[in-house]
Amino acid sequence: MTAKQLEKAVDKLIESNEENISYWKDINKEVKKAVEGLINHREQEEMFDKLDVDQLEIHKNFPDIKTQLLYKVYDISLQFEAKLREFLDTLSTQKNTIEELSSQCSSISSSLPLPTLIDPRPGKVCLAHQLELSHKLTRLYNSISLALSAWLEGRHQDESVWTIHKELSKVTYYPTLG
Repeated sequence: MTAKQLEKAVDKLIESNEENISYWKDINKEVKKAVEGLINHREQEEMFDKLDVDQLEIHKNFPDIKTQLLYKVYDISLQFEAKLREFLDTLSTQKNTIEELSSQCSSISSSLPLPTLIDPRPGKVCLAHQLELSHKLTRLYNSISLALSAWLEGRHQDESVWTIHKELSKVTYYPTLG
């Protein structure tokens, strides 16, 4: 394997990440709407669950009104959650692609001598830094995927994890000096 092959593999990795960033920017409003919808309906579910309707006039005419309301709100919540899980599945597919591309970079680099990896490249950082970038991207995708799963499971409430395009943009491809 050659240094050129590693550079091409890293370029392909960066291109894939850029496509993913663009994808998430394009659907950001849709993601945000699903997140806000799920939060809203979960709050409504909590509120209706605590609501005491036994003394209300409507309860006499509709004795199961509370159950019906809870079921309806829960059903809508499930729809929003299913949409968010679709987004998570999409990210998982992208993560697998990034992992595969990163693995290719590692495989190519394993046959290169150390001096080749650390020699400066015209207009770019050395190959070792490019290889490090491939590992950083893999870790980033894993981190985002974990954060989204944890949010859906209710282990944290930081909605900002759903601004996926911003999260994916946090990696600097070519560090600048100074």
